[in-house]
Amino acid sequence: ESFKRYFNLTQMIVYSNNTEYNETELTPINGAFYSTSYNLKLNHFREELSHTLPTQDIAPLETNAIKQILKDTNTQAILNTPEFHTNTALDTPTNRLLISLFSHQRLMFFLRYGIAFVRDSHSIQKHIMRYPQFFATLTIQSKLHDWLKPHHETNTKDLNISHKRGIIWHTQGSGKTALSFYALRAIKDFYQAHSITTKFYFIVDRLDLLQQSYNEFKKRGLSVKAIESKQDFIQELQSLKCNNTEGRDEMIVVNIQKFSEDALSVPNVYHLKVQRIFFIDEAHRSYQPAAKFFTHLFNVDKEAIFLALTGTPLLQSAKREKSTHIFGDYIHKYYYDSSIKDGYTLRLIKEDIQSSYKASLNAAFETLKIEQGSLNASAIYAHKNFTTPLCEYIINDFATSRIKLGDNTIGAMVVCHSSQQAKSLYEI
Repeated sequence: ESFKRYFNLTQMIVYSNNTEYNETELTPINGAFYSTSYNLKLNHFREELSHTLPTQDIAPLETNAIKQILKDTNTQAILNTPEFHTNTALDTPTNRLLISLFSHQRLMFFLRYGIAFVRDSHSIQKHIMRYPQFFATLTIQSKLHDWLKPHHETNTKDLNISHKRGIIWHTQGSGKTALSFYALRAIKDFYQAHSITTKFYFIVDRLDLLQQSYNEFKKRGLSVKAIESKQDFIQELQSLKCNNTEGRDEMIVVNIQKFSEDALSVPNVYHLKVQRIFFIDEAHRSYQPAAKFFTHLFNVDKEAIFLALTGTPLLQSAKREKSTHIFGDYIHKYYYDSSIKDGYTLRLIKEDIQSSYKASLNAAFETLKIEQGSLNASAIYAHKNFTTPLCEYIINDFATSRIKLGDNTIGAMVVCHSSQQAKSLYEI
């Protein structure tokens, strides 16, 4: 508490014991991490663009300068130790992180775009970009130069679909809504430098996601407008003004079902240059070329930018079209295994169920097979005689785990074999 004001002055904090990351640790201890002072969650940093870093420009310290620093810190005795020379090398875990984060251009980027104050009714947190969000935003920035060209100057084969498209493949739980917030500010500044006004839209396909996204953007200080009807959306497209008078950045959240044939951007009488940017959430669902809402989405504005966000892009199959055919090439990728290594996604640990419960479940399964005969496995797994002992085991195991680990805040999610089994367990 005594140092709270001091720590709140800092923008970024680096923690390091100068060792490589240990990916088997549930709580990260080894490695070099960064965070903000308000939110002390440790963030890994894995370099993706080392060729752009100024390592070749970093001159070795002069001997006199080193001696002066050691004298100032009263540590002259370490000068000739092997450990001192090892730790001053540029390729140590600590120095790699420092070079990546604090090269001048990147530090300016983080301070300008990479920090968010997240407010709710109880507290205020200060978040900082995770490294996949950072590199994704950098890649989007690099794309904007190409996308500045009008549609007719590109090599796009299909002129009915905007050439300004791309997929951000970031695994579930990696913070795609937060990424949209960070990217919004960087994109806005890019187009502002070219005297072009920007309008941002976040597209969802479920009402609960609309409310969730609305809240997340609002907590980060954006002015957020939720589209209530198809007519409301048409009016929004025809208006170029902001929906707030405070000069705050703005995100318009809209359900895909609000897109209609009439939802088209119209030429504005003042001939202002406008660039619309659509973030498409969960782009692996409900966005099939044959669907009318999907068609309306791309018809809204042939010069719009469409950034598809997904944790599970679709590969080609007999029933579904490949995501890249619809939304363009991948802009950035961050996979499930990387998210587990970085601690954003929980590691899956398989453990056997107790022998007594396994025996009763096997007995219930065999009995149902004999009694019901024609039932398939899914029906048996959803049968009350099977789900009752299963539910009892889950509840007992959950309660016991809380006691064993001494933590009553532990939560759980039950992943079921089928929707029928889920309904049966829910009833019990």
